[in-house]
Amino acid sequence: MGVIFYYSSQSTTPGIVVEKKEGLTLAFRKMAHAAEFGSLALLLRIAFGFLRRDPAYALSFAIAAAYAIGDEAHQRYTPWRVGSVTDVFIDIGGVVAVLIVWRLAERRLAQRRAAKGKIG
Repeated sequence: MGVIFYYSSQSTTPGIVVEKKEGLTLAFRKMAHAAEFGSLALLLRIAFGFLRRDPAYALSFAIAAAYAIGDEAHQRYTPWRVGSVTDVFIDIGGVVAVLIVWRLAERRLAQRRAAKGKIG
């Protein structure tokens, strides 16, 4: 969360040319938004592993989504940055996508373990 806050506080993202915000540069930046918040959700889900599955997913989603909203609000007050509702939806889309993929992977792993237990 600190890394996200740090980069949101920068007037420009270090190492990324911001001259042209269209085409592939814009697509890359939006995918990076989704990936960073998806990663945050995954780390939260792992951290909440001690909880039952549904509450862990709900809490991971809620915290990551709230942080996405807060991040965009924070950017509104950072020089040369713009907070955007569209970015909030992109961030939350990344959260949802990663949590769905993680859940499917958990389910697949459980099925394999169950099948292995029946055979052996």
